[in-house]
Amino acid sequence: MHFLALDFDYRLLALFCIATLSFLLWHRFRVVHDPREPPFAASRVPYVGHLLGFLTNGLAYFQLLHSQNQLPAFTINILSLKGYVLNTPELAAAVHRNAKTLSFYPIVSFAVKGMAGLDKESMALINDYVHTEKGSRSFLDELHDIHNSTLVSGAFFDSLRDDSVRNLATCIRETQMPFQTSVFAWVRHLFTISTTDAVWGPGNPLRDPALEADFWTYEGGISGMALDFYPGIFVPKGLAARERLYKSFLQYNLNKGHAEASQFIKERSAIALKHGRNIEYVARGDTSIGFGIMVNLYKAAGWAPLYVFPRPTLVAELRAEITSAVTRTSNQATISVTTLRRTCPLLTATLYETIRHAGSVSTTRWVCEDTLLAERYLVKKGGFVRVPAASIHGDPAVWGSDVDEFNPHRFLKRSSAGKLELRVPASAFQGFGGGSTYCPGRNLAVSTISVFMLMMVMGYEVAPKGGKEWVLPERDSRNEGVALPKRDVEVVIKEREGWEGVKWVFEGGKSVE
Repeated sequence: MHFLALDFDYRLLALFCIATLSFLLWHRFRVVHDPREPPFAASRVPYVGHLLGFLTNGLAYFQLLHSQNQLPAFTINILSLKGYVLNTPELAAAVHRNAKTLSFYPIVSFAVKGMAGLDKESMALINDYVHTEKGSRSFLDELHDIHNSTLVSGAFFDSLRDDSVRNLATCIRETQMPFQTSVFAWVRHLFTISTTDAVWGPGNPLRDPALEADFWTYEGGISGMALDFYPGIFVPKGLAARERLYKSFLQYNLNKGHAEASQFIKERSAIALKHGRNIEYVARGDTSIGFGIMVNLYKAAGWAPLYVFPRPTLVAELRAEITSAVTRTSNQATISVTTLRRTCPLLTATLYETIRHAGSVSTTRWVCEDTLLAERYLVKKGGFVRVPAASIHGDPAVWGSDVDEFNPHRFLKRSSAGKLELRVPASAFQGFGGGSTYCPGRNLAVSTISVFMLMMVMGYEVAPKGGKEWVLPERDSRNEGVALPKRDVEVVIKEREGWEGVKWVFEGGKSVE
């Protein structure tokens, strides 16, 4: 009886402890919900269920929640932090319109320290983004201006675009055919060399194969570094690769390599020095900026042949369109890069449809002030807003009953004169974000990937290794940006009959946004 009584007492004590702990957790992490906020999406595990879901599924978790509740907007809580997940084009547009109260800068501030390895003084400069109180523009504002003036349109962008596409054409032409390769590994190398040569010029450190490999090791660990939680323990290879890249870019700057770089690099360097930063900071910036330049670029390009070549009808349509836009001599094909969107609308539409299917790009903003979106939903200060592009891109109410089909024609329409023109539905296509943080590299991406697709479709045949049937690999949508496949695809690439040895000439000109 004594032991039974003791056992009974412990059970009561255990129940009391559980009840006390539950109350303390509720008191510490309770979230007061305003009826104007989006409805809560409940999790099976209180307090930490959404955190566990995110850790397990990555960014695909937001789309998974949307598929379960089918709400245009919902609220989640991660401990005491509120998150607002918005799933319609109208709400995405509302987020972009409220750039002052829904800011990207706090997200940059959170991530860039670990990504680039910045010191306290550099972070103080980054964090000085609340410029409205001082009546002046912050460092991040000026950096944003530089990105738009050198990457979106204008003479500096034209030069960078022309160098990039010519480099790309040279890299493809120098590949010995027929060629057996893994699609994404090959495309990644092509775009790494062609783009970084155009960005950093003749002294480009990533020309070194070891440093090229280091960049992609660094990219693989960048999420862990952005969290800045003991990266030496959790992502040691990525951290070591980052430091090797930093040393190479430091030497590049000491050798004045930026003197022959693109205007984009020249102006980024100049603005940092203007604000009192040193050459070490410039090298840190060079190390991390490649992430924004190259990662989604090569992934989108890698998916393109996997969606196009299994569809003979689409290949034939693209070849007919490109033929009408190309000036061909016996051994040379010439086309104007600046007129590609106008002369080859199906080519651009095919790229957009590729991104719609493969893209996991999402808009994330920090709520700096209570904001009413679309006169319907309140998002409260201290939370974050998330607009998962995949939820909008996969919504049949937006794209029609054939939303799961690969159909580039959904981006095309006939003009009154009967001419086929590109049509991108407002706010429904979120492949490049929008608003004040609309991806500044979007035009460079569209130009270079379009040139890659044009050359592959017109000049080459691509088929699965061993004569197998095409099988589209499953996407890994856990990470931000365009998804990678869960496995690479082995293919054989050979020159198309009648196009052997043809030299492609891409004429530049003035860009039009």
